[in-house]
Amino acid sequence: MFGTRLVKLLRSRANYRLGYDGERFVGEELSRLIGLGFEIYHDVPFDGFNIDHVLVGPRGVFIVETKTRRKPVNEAGKKEFKVQFDGKCLQWPWGVDSHGIEQAKNNAKTLSGWLSSATGKTVWVTPILTLPGWLIELKTPTDGLFVLNPKQIYQVCASQSETLPETQIQQICHQLNQKCRLAVANP
Repeated sequence: MFGTRLVKLLRSRANYRLGYDGERFVGEELSRLIGLGFEIYHDVPFDGFNIDHVLVGPRGVFIVETKTRRKPVNEAGKKEFKVQFDGKCLQWPWGVDSHGIEQAKNNAKTLSGWLSSATGKTVWVTPILTLPGWLIELKTPTDGLFVLNPKQIYQVCASQSETLPETQIQQICHQLNQKCRLAVANP
């Protein structure tokens, strides 16, 4: 009994570590966007969940949802590293999944609604689902959602035209700064 619990605990710890390492890697990649005028927010809290990363700049507002998955080993002893995106689902080496896609879309919708309400202006948010360590094969053009390796995020954001005026960027950043501010209790 103790051995079973220990194995579960160690597996859970390894999964948390993998997720942490993935989000940290993505955060480091996103820091390159500062040169394009982006403000970057990490772990933006909402009721019962958080948004991994929020990008705000002249080229728009983006959320980045990170999903880190281990690569399985195939029969030849090599790691599988490709995932296909058909516009609706991800085809992993072990099966089909749409959880990360739905989460990214829902997070973008939630943030868009909150920012639009808080600033009094419509704020469009583009969802990005990133898969550290995976090569993504697109089977169809994306429709408002990007599924990318973290190293591709810079190019996608850089290729967008500038649509947000500085005053709206300041309003959005003010709201996010207030939301992300931690209350520190006096001892």
